[in-house]
Amino acid sequence: IYMAEFQKPKDPNWIATFSMKRNADKQAGDKRPDLVLVDSEKINQKSGKPYRKNFTINGTWCEASFYIQENKKKSTNIDVIMKTINSDNWICPVAKTVKFYDSWNEQRPRGIHRGVDIVGFHGADLYAPVDGEVVFFWDSVGGRSYKLTNENGDYYFGTHLYRFGKKSGKVSAGDVIGQLGAGGNATGPHLHFEFHPGPLGRGNGVNPYLIANRHCTDRIPMEMPLNHTDGEEKEKYLFPYGNFEWD
Repeated sequence: IYMAEFQKPKDPNWIATFSMKRNADKQAGDKRPDLVLVDSEKINQKSGKPYRKNFTINGTWCEASFYIQENKKKSTNIDVIMKTINSDNWICPVAKTVKFYDSWNEQRPRGIHRGVDIVGFHGADLYAPVDGEVVFFWDSVGGRSYKLTNENGDYYFGTHLYRFGKKSGKVSAGDVIGQLGAGGNATGPHLHFEFHPGPLGRGNGVNPYLIANRHCTDRIPMEMPLNHTDGEEKEKYLFPYGNFEWD
């Protein structure tokens, strides 16, 4: 009895070695080798396609496929996040003064939080962060919501809107696509904002905090009221959610 076995790649060329391993119950005196090489091939990391290797038996090859695909996805996500952070064309999705903290993976009443909550003035304009196709819809949890897809596959989701901006369709970065509100289960005006990098897009959610932190520059500490006076000192308000710094 044989099973498929996968050896993890150890070099930058991603050489994957597949072999067939005999079961422990082989008969005494059987001199056939325990390990027989089946296949060895170079995997192109830059192909952008999930790697699959099919065998005629049901073994562990599916885990080998998952290992390569997951590492490829993480590498791609990091590249996309860094390009987005460093982009000169990406627009903060909420106008005027905002405040937020890194709440990714925070436990909430309805489950794990998978986004960043950008708090702002009720009715503040919401901008399309990038060019793309926007679709407005009603979400059972967040109320008025939008999803925006860029031509490169990047997918954005925003919810708790007060009003929709323009009709669903093509938008450019900086177009007004709604107004900030407290719809759905929100306890105050904020935009729950998600980023799902392409090419996988929707379902490939990552922490958008670093992107918002880079591009939403009109930002105050969480404890500071949005309607603070210009003379108020930012230094007397401290972030309790980590070692954040003012840009």
